[in-house]
Amino acid sequence: MCRGGRMFAPTKIWRRWHRKIKVNQKRYAVVSAIASSAVPSLVMARGHKIESVPELPLVIGDSAEKTSAAIDILKQVGAYPDA
Repeated sequence: MCRGGRMFAPTKIWRRWHRKIKVNQKRYAVVSAIASSAVPSLVMARGHKIESVPELPLVIGDSAEKTSAAIDILKQVGAYPDA
């Protein structure tokens, strides 16, 4: 007696799950995303609360080892309401 049964809507072998994308197109997408994160109106349109953030894009280094330290850094900068 089988317990598993068949899978609903099984993955098809002919579906292209991993599509090849040109390297230049990938680079252009990354550069566009980084550039759009510097525009406050676009960031606010995505639902982020950035009224108290001093500048965009806000870059914080890898100085926080623990979560509590990261929360303290975000509170100091004024970006914690968005976290």
